Amino acid sequence: MGLKLIFLIVTPAVSVLGLSRREAWWKDAEILILRHQLAVALRERPRVHPWHRPPLLNLDDYDIVRIYAAEYRGIVNYYLLAHNVWRLATLRWNAETSMLKTLAAKHKSTVATMAARQWLLAQYS
Repeated sequence: MGLKLIFLIVTPAVSVLGLSRREAWWKDAEILILRHQLAVALRERPRVHPWHRPPLLNLDDYDIVRIYAAEYRGIVNYYLLAHNVWRLATLRWNAETSMLKTLAAKHKSTVATMAARQWLLAQYS
């Protein structure tokens, strides 16, 4: 906010002096202010948190896991040709956490308990 105020004060003063807006220092000042505004906007961006899906609570555990896996697999297969497919790690975490929250809500348990249970099922199945 302070940099923007300084920029708004300096802009009319510079135009009165007749200095060109195309000078290198002016471009650098504009770039610095835009970078600051972008950093502030990224900090203020709302975070998305995974939640449980109530319509799936009446299904078997196997069906819940199968539905989440099919949805995730479909999205990954669609974006597989992209050069930055590694960014889907966030999507995987969100899908996995949402699945664990759904299972925890179904069994009236915690997410950590469901994660340990699913890990054991995956290891010994």
